Amino acid sequence: MEQTPFDSSAFIIFAYLLGSLPTALVISYFKGLNDPRSSGSGNAGATNMMRLYGKSFALLTLLGDVLKGFLVIWLYQHWLGEDIAWMTLTGMAAILGHIYPIFFQFKGGKGVATILGVMLATSLGLALFTLFCWLTALFITRVSAHAALIAAFISPLVAFILEDPYTVLWLACSLVLVFSHRSNIKQLIHSKKGFSE
Repeated sequence: MEQTPFDSSAFIIFAYLLGSLPTALVISYFKGLNDPRSSGSGNAGATNMMRLYGKSFALLTLLGDVLKGFLVIWLYQHWLGEDIAWMTLTGMAAILGHIYPIFFQFKGGKGVATILGVMLATSLGLALFTLFCWLTALFITRVSAHAALIAAFISPLVAFILEDPYTVLWLACSLVLVFSHRSNIKQLIHSKKGFSE
């Protein structure tokens, strides 16, 4: 299929709308659970779902949020082909949709899982390395937000070294993650115990 700017622009809107369906909120709605944003850390992510409702709901949330990021890139590749610039914008649209969902008062998750999904679809090797860094940092710190921030600093550096074509996207994602975790960073600066997720 021959790609046009209109096709790609429309797909970016689709990616944002799909990203705007935070899995945690969808699961909570259909399972009759309270909005996770009203309890715990107030975050619509897997960690808060784990805290509030247990491992099964946390795993479903994680898989759903990863799938959103993976799916938008996979669909773009199969429908419109390989265009790094447009795919970068598409992936970022899905991530921003997850963090700022139009369907849920622009209050969603922090973007970690959706970023991983985009990375799995575009840069598998980098995704696996970043996941390894995140798991290692999580094992050491025992705090998911710590691990996410550490991985956010490492991944664009590694991408630059490896000359990954999506390095600009990973740098942008790192900045987005730092911004979405700004409350956590403030807590760290003020030496408060723990990070919220």
